[in-house]
Amino acid sequence: MFTTTQQTPIFRTVVLRHETPDGGFHFDWMLEPPAVGGSRSRVLITFRVNTNPLDWKGDLFDAVRLPDHRAIYLTYEGPLTENRGSVTRVAQGTVTFLEDPIATPERLDFATVYERTATPAAAKRERWSAAPLAPGSTAWRIDRL
Repeated sequence: MFTTTQQTPIFRTVVLRHETPDGGFHFDWMLEPPAVGGSRSRVLITFRVNTNPLDWKGDLFDAVRLPDHRAIYLTYEGPLTENRGSVTRVAQGTVTFLEDPIATPERLDFATVYERTATPAAAKRERWSAAPLAPGSTAWRIDRL
């Protein structure tokens, strides 16, 4: 757990619109966690969601926890390998974990500050809590606090 006497590190976050080869799409919400020792992580905590988190109405949302993604997706836009479609960044910002995600991987408490790619002056600040619906499940519930 981060204590009030520790400096809480700020990391990056991004929302990518993932266009799939079948003509569908979803959003990949990626959070850069701290690595052991506080250095920049080489992987991203990733959720697949049906709606851009910046556009969510209400306070509870379902998500699928995907395997960690490479940190290159913080800045990458374009086609994906193996005919998986393409991604476009729709928002980017910072994430601050309020609890250490390494120590509490089954619960994530964090705050985000986002800027939409299309309207960078419109920053959006929010606090979140996320946990799996059942231990070890990829189905997660995300609460806007």
